[in-house]
This record gives sequence, C-alpha cells and structure tokens, in this order.
Amino acid sequence: MRTLGRWTGVLALCALASCADTGGAPRNAGQSAISDAVHNGGTAGFAFLSPMVSNPHMKGAFEGRVPVTVRVERLGAGGGVIATYTRTTGEGPEIVRVGDDHYIVNWQTRDFNLDPTATYRVSVYVPTWTGSAIDPVGRRLGFADVDVVSSGSQLRNVDTNEYVALLDGRTLPIRFRLETGVVDADGDDVFDYADNCPTIGNADQLDTDGDRIGDACECLGVTCAALNQCHDAGTCDSRTGACSNPARADGSTCSLPNSTSACTSGDCGVVACNELYGDCDGAADNGCETPGIGAACSNGIGSCERSGRIVCAGASQPVCDAVPGAPSTETCDGADNDCNGVNDNDIPAISCGVGECARSVAGCVEGVVPMCTAGAPSVEICNGRDDDCDGVSDEGIPNQFCGVGACRRSAQGCLGGSVPMCVAGSPTVEVCNGIDDDCDGSVDENFNFATNNSNCGGCGRVCAVGTTCIAGTCAAVCPTGQTMCSGVCRNLQTDNANCGTCGRSCAAGQACAAGVCVGQGTLRFTLTWSVNGDMDLHVMPPCGTEIFYGRTAACGGVLDHDDTVARGPENIYWSSAYTPGRYYVCPESYTTAVANATWTLVVVRNGIEVARQSGTPGGVRHGNIACGSGFPGVVALDL
Repeated sequence: MRTLGRWTGVLALCALASCADTGGAPRNAGQSAISDAVHNGGTAGFAFLSPMVSNPHMKGAFEGRVPVTVRVERLGAGGGVIATYTRTTGEGPEIVRVGDDHYIVNWQTRDFNLDPTATYRVSVYVPTWTGSAIDPVGRRLGFADVDVVSSGSQLRNVDTNEYVALLDGRTLPIRFRLETGVVDADGDDVFDYADNCPTIGNADQLDTDGDRIGDACECLGVTCAALNQCHDAGTCDSRTGACSNPARADGSTCSLPNSTSACTSGDCGVVACNELYGDCDGAADNGCETPGIGAACSNGIGSCERSGRIVCAGASQPVCDAVPGAPSTETCDGADNDCNGVNDNDIPAISCGVGECARSVAGCVEGVVPMCTAGAPSVEICNGRDDDCDGVSDEGIPNQFCGVGACRRSAQGCLGGSVPMCVAGSPTVEVCNGIDDDCDGSVDENFNFATNNSNCGGCGRVCAVGTTCIAGTCAAVCPTGQTMCSGVCRNLQTDNANCGTCGRSCAAGQACAAGVCVGQGTLRFTLTWSVNGDMDLHVMPPCGTEIFYGRTAACGGVLDHDDTVARGPENIYWSSAYTPGRYYVCPESYTTAVANATWTLVVVRNGIEVARQSGTPGGVRHGNIACGSGFPGVVALDL
C-alpha cells in the first residue's frame, strides 16, 4: 500500500470493494508511477480512464482500430508478466474490447494469487515496424502501477497521484483512450507501424522500388554529392532515392597528386608525372604516388658497388637499376674484397705457443699482417691449464689423504682442473677386531676386557653359559632373580629351603612367598604390590564374615602376615578343610602411597596354584572398605 496523496479515484473503487475500516498501515512509495498524457509527461493522445484514474479532458479523435496489447506484470523480486490481453486473445474469456470512445479489458484478480505487499504494473502497447517485421509490443504507450490492498479500509491510504488502488479479489476495469495521432503521425489513415512513409502523408503508399520506403520519403534527408571530381552532384530520384551524378566532359581538369591530370569517362587520370615522381602502381586515384623516380642511385657495397637510376618495378616499390659487381676472396689489403661492408674481415687470427703460453693476434691490422709472440711457462698447478706449456694439463700433482682408522681414504691431487674433495669414510660402531672402526683414533676403546662376556680378557673370548667375565676371567654366575647358595642358584623369593636368604627353611605347612614364610594349608590367598606402602588383603569367605587386619581369623581362615611398609606379602590361609563356595578377594589401598601401585594376587589350593591376577586401584585410596561383590576391582573366585 502507498501513502495517500488525494481521495480522487478511491470512491470509484469503493463501489467494487467493502471500504469498512479494518486497519492497515501505508507502505513506503517505491519507484512506481502512472504514465500517460495526463500523468508524469507520458504519451500525448493516450490516457487511462475511470475507474483507474479520473477521466481526463481529451480533444483528439478516438481511434478504435488499433491491435493493442495489455500486459500485467509484477514488479521487483520474483516479478514478471502474469497476464496478457489482445483484441483476440486473453486470460480466460477476457480480451480487449472497443467501446464508443475507449478500449476496455476486465482484469479478474480473483483468478490470480496476488501479493498485497507487491506492486503490479498495467502497460498498454501498440505495434511497431522493426525493419523486417511487425512487433506487436514494440512501443509502450503508457503504464499504471496498481497498489493491491487486502482490506477495504486500506484503499483510502493509497496515493492515487501515483497508483491505482485495487482491493484483492475484485475486478479492475482497465479502460484507456487512444487518439488517432498516436498511431498515425502523418494523418494519412495508415497506421505508423504499417506506413512506408510515417512522417509524410501518402495514403496511396506508392513504393516504386519495393524497398518498403514510400516514394514520398525516398528523398527525405538525402543530399546529393558528386561521386568524384569528374562527376557533378545531380538530383535525387523520388522513386529510388538515388542521386543522378552525371559525368563531366572528357578533358575536364581534375587533380591527382604529383601530376598533370584530366577527366576521361568520369574518371580522373594521369596525363604526365612531375619531375622525380612516377606512377608505379598504375592506379588512377593516387596520381604519381612514388617519389624519387629517375634519381641517381647505386647498388652493391665495397668493391662491388655500381651506379644507376631509380626506376619503377611494376606496382612494387621503386628499385635501383644498377647491377652490383661480383665479390672476391678477402685479403689483408685495407679493401672490402668480399663486398660484405667490412674491410679485411674474416681473415683468420695468427696463433703461436701451447698451453698457457699460447697467444694469438689478428690476422690483419690496418691492411698489414702482424707478428705473433708466445708467452713464458710457469709452475704446473691444479687449474685445468697447461701452466708449464708442455702440452699436458695438471700433470705430476701428488694424491691427497684424509680420515683416520677405518675411515682413512685417498683422492687424486687434481681432477678436471680442480682439487677434488677428499671424503673420509663413514665411521661404524666400534667392534672388537683390532681396528679403529669409529675413526676416533682409538682401537677397541668401547670394550672392557675385564667385564665383557663376549670379549673376556681379549677380542673374541666368549664366556660359556652360566659364567660371567670377572677381571678378565670367565667365572660361574646365577641368572637374574637367583642367588648362588652353596654353589647352587636359588630363587630366594619362592624357595622353601632358602626363603629370603640362603639357608632359611620354611616350616611344614608353610610356603615361601615374596621371600617370607607364610601359612599354606589347604587354601591360601597371597597379595604383593609394586611400591612400598600399606596395601591390605580383605577376603570374604562363603560364611559371610570378612577376614582382614581388623579381624584376623574367621570361618577357619587366618591372616598370618600383614605388611604395612614394604611390598607384601599379605597372606590369609586355611590350615585345615575350607568351605567350598564363592570367595570375594579385595586388594585395598590403605594409603595414597599405593593408590597407583600394581598388585598381584596368587591363589593356591592343596599346594597347586589355581589363580593369578593383577590390577591397580586406579589412583583411589580405599582406606578400609568392606569387601564384597560391590567393591571396585573385586576378584570373585568359586573354589
């Protein structure tokens, strides 16, 4: 909706729509308008009529025979033509009809899904001649922009100076008047789009040469001019529009460059050329176009130069008719014998001496052959040159050496005129072989013959299995984790006869665990861990009474070893028969020192290990938590 400018025209549309006030705010005006003879300086003789606008005062004669076209289009984004009406076609049954003094077509807006926020433009077109065909919409006579509103109350807010107000869903009678002068400018009763001379009245439409330009217009704007200087201008022929251009009499004076000229059969031609000019191309329109004809010239250079005159060579550029002499072999005499523009050229230089003593001089200097003197020899060095002038380059230069030990290498003293780089070999890992493998100036320095089992006392002397190198001599030794006890290797962590130290035996009914004698019985649970600290072993037997440091005996089981400072063991065992069923075992970190330790649980039944599991508290300090199925990290065993 556009801002109200005046009330004129709104009352007419209120007859087509309910004008009850239902609200509605005015929209901002865009770039739209009404264009006809009355509005915005539009086409004279064309005007929209009521109810679109107030009826204008028109004086001319109404013309109702024109095949007009009416288009409705949406402006702006998503725009385009939505309806087209002619005298014979339209949208549905609607076509453009002719009344006594106007044209009319009803735009049935209910058949179109109109957008009240958009602007629609009604345009009226008449045909034009394109030069090859009639364009039915070649000329737009005018247009009217339509402001569609969704309620009758909004009609009064439309600026009818700029827009036609229309209630959505109602019919808009598009009425307009067209006067004869709009489509028949010369008043000869032939419409402009079909008129072969639309600016000059010619009702007979006479067109002698059939070029669709009437005889009345053939000479319109034509100014005859002479074809050339040997023709007169003449007059325009109204049948064809062509000028007569008669030829002037033969012998009439005309002008061509650098010549005396006259007309012949309507063309200007050369009678005679001026001095030092020639008509080499024979063309009649450019006169004697070539300068320098007859001037003195020469051809050839040096001893071959000859004299002559400039002449025409057909239509090409002028040439000198002198023929050059024949060249001869160049000699040292100060003349250009071979006729190439240079005296004494291409005479070979004179050379003397060899190597760095070689010298050369020009073969000819100012017409005289000069003397050549060789240079003096010097000491031979590596530079790719024959310094001593004996015909051989870089001879007698000694080899060079680099690197130490296994990396020592040699290279030529001179190669290709340069001293080559001597590249030492790459060091390798030092091995025991009497060679400086790593090229540091020392041999076998990484090997301690006093302790090296593979080179005990010397390279290649390997100690037998079960012995080790001590002070350069192979002596017996126990494997890792074992200790020599009375000449026999023993594991002090698990050996019942040597538990924790050589000679310490565990009593009957005990076993050695982590170097400590603990109760074995018919069933035992032994816990160890990876760092020093207090980790506790809790066991919940089938009887339901937990065994731990706070209750060291229950249901036949006994906690016989509780370690609070080292890495275990803690041990709970049954000395006699145990109760079969499910046992819950809980390794609990009593202090933070063992919160990230790795624990290992070993279960032995009737002297046979039946389970071994490892785990970690995962950074949690448990303190003292009752052991059961809900303990995090519980080990459940059916025994």
